[in-house]
Amino acid sequence: MRLGFLLAILFLVLAQFQAMAAERRVLTLAYDVNESWPWHLGTYTVPDAMPGLSLEYISEAARRLDVDVRFIRAPFRRALAMLKGGEVDGVFEASFRPERQEYGVYPLTAQGEPDASRSMFVQSYVFYVRRGERRFGWNGDKIDGLDGMVGVLRNTSVADDLTDRGYPVFEVGDNLRAMEMTAASRLDAVLLLDRIGKAVFHRHPELADALQTLDLPWERKPYYLMLSHALAAQEPAFAARLWVELARVAHSPFAEERLAAYEKALMASGRGESAANR
Repeated sequence: MRLGFLLAILFLVLAQFQAMAAERRVLTLAYDVNESWPWHLGTYTVPDAMPGLSLEYISEAARRLDVDVRFIRAPFRRALAMLKGGEVDGVFEASFRPERQEYGVYPLTAQGEPDASRSMFVQSYVFYVRRGERRFGWNGDKIDGLDGMVGVLRNTSVADDLTDRGYPVFEVGDNLRAMEMTAASRLDAVLLLDRIGKAVFHRHPELADALQTLDLPWERKPYYLMLSHALAAQEPAFAARLWVELARVAHSPFAEERLAAYEKALMASGRGESAANR
């Protein structure tokens, strides 16, 4: 009788452990509510089809690591607050700013610098000015001929960068509006990610006729998946594997194939006038 009781208890304990082992890990990751072609598409909700390259990269890396991912959207600053508070495991498409380390963890080198080799992608910010504009200029060190303001997307790191260097900025909710304001001479220039600008030009050829791109980029920025302090501290090996696998996916034939699919869809549908990466 006693032996049977003990065997029953042992069976229940083993069953519980098996059930726990069978449960797949789920990562909850947040990203911005505005669209940023081709990295994340749509606004506020997560699209069922072609949600964006960033989501596809992460999903593929998670598949390789045998974990599931749940995506949620929030305004970027709110997403960072959620990361700091432990409401999400990560926030993606975050450029590096030292003060953001209060909210979460970037992949770092042994010297404590952000590790661009484990970023999701690297993109250039470039200036768009009115076609034929000769007054406004950027020489890689300073802006010349700025009489008005530079348009930037609200709450982005480049808005802070320009402000920190003493340049007046006008923050807008979407890139299309900023480009239209520049074409209408309401802004001296607009500073956008190069892929976004090209997508807007495809969708709005009248803006391609009205504006031109300055050759010298403002800067090239890597964009990262930031992880929560709790996850990075409690499971550093898993965090490292996730960053490495994500970088592998981003530089794989899978990424090239998916980018080609998004470019084909853009050409067919004419989309792409949305918000820049953070």
